[in-house]
Amino acid sequence: MTDLVRGENTTIGTGSVTVSVSGTKQGTVDLMVFQLGADSRVRNDADFVFFNQPSSPGRRGSPGCGG
Repeated sequence: MTDLVRGENTTIGTGSVTVSVSGTKQGTVDLMVFQLGADSRVRNDADFVFFNQPSSPGRRGSPGCGG
């Protein structure tokens, strides 16, 4: 398990990942995911996962709903 502090980021390997946020008030954390291609670059806007766009090609997130 990796613990991150405010403003920190990390890479996530392949496979299924569950992210848990604790110790903060609901609605005060913004989680974002950038899906990168083999060249370590985002291919297009669809590879950016956040609250109002909770999925990208081949990926699905559930921000704000605990799972």
